Amino acid sequence: MRRTWTLVAACLLAGLLSAAAVSGATGGLSASESPKAAGPALSEVAGPKHTDAGRDYYKAEGFSFVPAEGWEKQAMPPAGFFMMYTNPPAKMGNVPTLTATVNTIHLDNVDEIMAKVKETLKASATPATIVEEGKLTINGRAAFYLSSTFTAGGKERRNLQYFIIGANKKMYILTLGCLPNTLAPLRPAVEKMAMSIVTD
Repeated sequence: MRRTWTLVAACLLAGLLSAAAVSGATGGLSASESPKAAGPALSEVAGPKHTDAGRDYYKAEGFSFVPAEGWEKQAMPPAGFFMMYTNPPAKMGNVPTLTATVNTIHLDNVDEIMAKVKETLKASATPATIVEEGKLTINGRAAFYLSSTFTAGGKERRNLQYFIIGANKKMYILTLGCLPNTLAPLRPAVEKMAMSIVTD
């Protein structure tokens, strides 16, 4: 059990730092120079739940969502993540990132999972201050969100994370990493993407 939450903590920390590390993930290129994904088209053949037009489907993870216009898929997500998108049009001093990962968990109650995640975030090597939280349902799955502030590379950062409890003891984490002043303009699109998530 401890090892499971250690892995979750590592992914949470990586999610917190995704915005700070995006230049490393894209080889130091600017957003307009970032490599395009070379994988399957967004309309990759999937099960009935993953067939909407424009849906990006990750078969191995049992996850799909509909990317918002203006977000660009990256070919090489950071270690520990199966997906990363960036927002090239943003010209606010940083490149916002959207990442996704999946972890195995051994709790079923969303309140218990939320409490454990909050405890893990606060005790991480880069302590986060949680400023927003809430519970919701995403396409029939129990879920919750947290928004935190933290410091990385000498700069204040902000994130918005969605935690979706999937089947087979899986928890999916969608993380927006950005500078504090970019969250408000990005939030509507990120919330729409989060609500489009479908899991097996």
